[in-house]
Amino acid sequence: MAIRTVHCLILALLGVVIVHVTVLFLLPLYSERDAWSRLSALGAPLQTVAIERPSGGVAIRDNDPLFRSAACRFDLAAGPVHIMASDGAPFWSVSVYNRWGQNIYSFNDRITISRDIDLLLASPAQMIALRQDLPPAYEQSILVEVEDPLGIAVVRGFRPDDSYAAIIDRFLGSLRCTPQ
Repeated sequence: MAIRTVHCLILALLGVVIVHVTVLFLLPLYSERDAWSRLSALGAPLQTVAIERPSGGVAIRDNDPLFRSAACRFDLAAGPVHIMASDGAPFWSVSVYNRWGQNIYSFNDRITISRDIDLLLASPAQMIALRQDLPPAYEQSILVEVEDPLGIAVVRGFRPDDSYAAIIDRFLGSLRCTPQ
């Protein structure tokens, strides 16, 4: 009985080792398929990229059929990034993710006065400089301090039915991510 138990433990340990080694060999394959890499293939930093549903053939998918999305990658090493879009969507939301896909900030159209997207992303040092002498152009902007200089901003527009398609397309088409 003791030999049988030892045999089972050795087989279990061998199975665990095989699984862990397999996972280690598969990591590079899957790490190249993260959102950052997929967006890199679709556009340059600060370029707005539409995120389509899987049937659209785009490598990034948005599973909610009632929303259309667009994203832009940013790098704060060169300075703050200003994200803007004009109103037009019955509801919109913005999520800011770090390079690794962790959500670091989110808001929607209910917290803005004008219902336009006006967001300024800055590193901690850049934010200190901005707050000391805030340019008048950013007085109505939502200021977001981002620790990691690399990130992704995703804007989603609500499309309750097909009659809103042109409105949402125009709204997402107005999305701009510009360096400051």
